[in-house]
Amino acid sequence: MPSKPAYVVVINWNGREHLETCLDSLKEQTYDNLTTVLVDNGSTDGSVEFVTENYAEVAVLAFEENLGFCGGNNKGMEFALDRNAEYVMLLNNDTRIAPDCVENLVRRMEEDSSIGALACKMLLFYSPEIINSTGVELTCQGVGWDLGMGRHDSPRWNESREVAACSGGACMIRAEALRKVGLFPNWVIYYEDVDLSLRIWNAGYRVVYEPKAVVYHKYSATMGKPGTSLRKWFLSTRNRYFVVFRQYPVLWAPYYLARLAFAEAWMFVGLRKDFPRFRTEIWAVLAGLVYIPVAIVYRLKALVGGYGTCRFWKVINKRYPVAPKVAIPEGRELRPGSDVPSELPMDSTEQPLGGGWYPVDEELPEGSPPGESENYRWIGKSARTYLTSAGGACELHVRARHALASHGDIRVAVKANGNVLGVIEPKDRWETYRVGFESSPGVVTVELEADRVFWAEDTGEWTDYSIRVARVGLASSQDQSDSIVADS
Repeated sequence: MPSKPAYVVVINWNGREHLETCLDSLKEQTYDNLTTVLVDNGSTDGSVEFVTENYAEVAVLAFEENLGFCGGNNKGMEFALDRNAEYVMLLNNDTRIAPDCVENLVRRMEEDSSIGALACKMLLFYSPEIINSTGVELTCQGVGWDLGMGRHDSPRWNESREVAACSGGACMIRAEALRKVGLFPNWVIYYEDVDLSLRIWNAGYRVVYEPKAVVYHKYSATMGKPGTSLRKWFLSTRNRYFVVFRQYPVLWAPYYLARLAFAEAWMFVGLRKDFPRFRTEIWAVLAGLVYIPVAIVYRLKALVGGYGTCRFWKVINKRYPVAPKVAIPEGRELRPGSDVPSELPMDSTEQPLGGGWYPVDEELPEGSPPGESENYRWIGKSARTYLTSAGGACELHVRARHALASHGDIRVAVKANGNVLGVIEPKDRWETYRVGFESSPGVVTVELEADRVFWAEDTGEWTDYSIRVARVGLASSQDQSDSIVADS
């Protein structure tokens, strides 16, 4: 029996730098009845020309204006549905997917006709041991977040389960479900995937996380660093209100509206000294309230169409009012012409070279006078950076502390250009570990690889960590010893 047609819709706006990696991974898919559709939202960076010249098998829908994430994806989904697609996958352009990703998604759909949409296991592109998303969790206030964000991938994330919604950055939707419930609402971006997922639930399908469908994502590569954009803030808050007013059950309204009002009041208190965000929050809430008449009309149409029952309510998180705190590693890749230092200090909030470094934090060493602190970054299972070497006899020094020593011992391999120089066993105090080695002049790739991480559930930290690192550096040395020496 021939395989059913599946379409992958890749949305793009001036993302030429990401397309080769993304489209090459689609060419390597093991599923044999797959069509890739690039939807270009008026790019001016040569994206369309690059794809038409190098990927003849890709169908290109080029628009002169930016239709937004919702509008562009809707055009792609319409294209697929018009050509009798059975399954439609939505995929961000800043991704790379595993060769069997589409095949695993289709297989799961074929095995269970109750599934209307599948969420992929999304991992961070530059730190692939870290989870980006395993589906979307949703609270009574309409706050949504990516399940597993910032956590280390492990067997605990390999179990399939029902989720409130799937991320529009990487998911597969049954075409039959799309024909019943429609496409994305025209909200530009944010929470459109949540709204569509809830409609799929209400149509009698389920939304499920599929751990065998792996996608590597350059998180926020196309929208900027999380939390820094006022536009993102406005759209996220406004669209969250849209979802609540459109989809949440009327009988539960006193409960979730009271919690929504309390959470919003608390938000305004927290933003009172940040006028730009305070003002943005006000405008977003007002836009949400103005939407109520539109939401009422939508609800009436949904009831007439038979999709008014809130079947998704069973998977809503009714415990937490807001999203949990999230920490994700930072880093940037080495590019031609990059300024590569000989030392990576942790006293700067600038994105470090490499990957696996969590945001800068600081602690006050015991017994130190006020004002003297040790800046550091947590690492998880591993971290990588690039340092400049003058060549010859070098000394690599790493200043580290095992602040979670009460939960067990740890060993960390210190590597240079893939070669293990030695293994350190940090204690619950700051020490500098030094090891000598021979190096050629130029850039040296330095890696720290821990033999374990400590789970957030056990430590009470924001996410899964191993050790703290205050400094990594290279220096010329006359000492030829390759044994590791520690000093305070």
